[in-house]
Amino acid sequence: MSNTVAATDFDRDLPSGAEHPLLSADGLVMVHATLIHGVVPQQPPSRLAELLTPIRDDQGRVSDWRLPATVAGPARLDYLRWHESFRTERVVGDLATVRGLLSWSKGKVDLSEIGVLQLPSALVSAQHAARMAWQLRRAADACDAMGATGVGLSARPDSVPARGFAVEDRPAMLLADGAAWIAVCTDGLLVHPADPAVPTMTVTGWRALDGGVTADTADGEVDLGDARVAKLLTRIVPGMQQVVVRTVPLRKIFSGLFVHLADIASMASTARSPLQISWSTLPVGVAIDAVRQSSSNTQAGRR
Repeated sequence: MSNTVAATDFDRDLPSGAEHPLLSADGLVMVHATLIHGVVPQQPPSRLAELLTPIRDDQGRVSDWRLPATVAGPARLDYLRWHESFRTERVVGDLATVRGLLSWSKGKVDLSEIGVLQLPSALVSAQHAARMAWQLRRAADACDAMGATGVGLSARPDSVPARGFAVEDRPAMLLADGAAWIAVCTDGLLVHPADPAVPTMTVTGWRALDGGVTADTADGEVDLGDARVAKLLTRIVPGMQQVVVRTVPLRKIFSGLFVHLADIASMASTARSPLQISWSTLPVGVAIDAVRQSSSNTQAGRR
C-alpha cells in the first residue's frame, strides 16, 4: 500500500468522526478511579502544603488533595505515599481510550459497567464495582482469544505503548486544526498537511527535535518543520520527542483499564466501599508520563 493518498480523493472520504475528533486540542482528559479507605486530612503535611490544592465537597470540607501533574520526582513520590494512606487512586487512562474500548466492545463483549467513566464525576457502588471488574477481565480474555490488535505509540519498538487506538474498518479522526488533520488507520497515522499541494501520508513514527518534526514514512523521512500538522503530531503523545507507531496487542492498549481499573474495582468490592470516578485535564505541553506515573507509582506508597 502506498504511503500517500491524494488529498482531493481523501477529502471525499474523510476519516470517521471528522466533526468530533477522538482527542481534544485543549489537552488530555484523564480518568481517575478512587477508593477511600480512611479519613481525609483537613490539613496537608507542611512539607507539601505549598504544592497541594484542596478539593472541597458541598459542605466545604476537604474531600481530597491534588498535586499538579507538572510536579515530579521526590515531591510526587512523597505525595503518593501520603495520599495512599487515606485514598487508593488509579489513573486508568484517558477518555479517548475509554471510548475506544467501548466502541471496540460493541457486539463482542458486555462492558456496560464502564460507561460511567464517560461522566466527569460518578460514584460506583461496591456491587457494580464487582461486576465492572468481572466485565473488564472477560474483555481482556476476549482480546486475547480474538488476537485483537491496535495501533500503539511508544518511545521504542520494544517499549510499552504510551497510548494507542483500536482501529475500525475505516480511519478515525484524532485531531484537526483548520485544513490540517491526523487520523489513525491500520497502517499507522494518516497525516494530512494544510497545504493542498502536499499529499496525505501514512506516518509510522516521528522525532520532534530543535523545534521541528521529522516523520517516518514508507518512502523515507519527511521534514514537517514547524507546520501546523507537526504541532498536531506532538499533541498525540505529549512530552515524547521520539515516537514509534506500530501494531500491538489490543490488551496492551487497554492495560490501564484491564489492569488498574479492574484491580481497584475488585478492591472496592472486597471492601464493600463505593468507587469514585473523576476526570482531570492534562494541559497541552505536559508530558503524558506525568500522569501515567501517578498510576504506576502508587505502589511506591506501600514500600
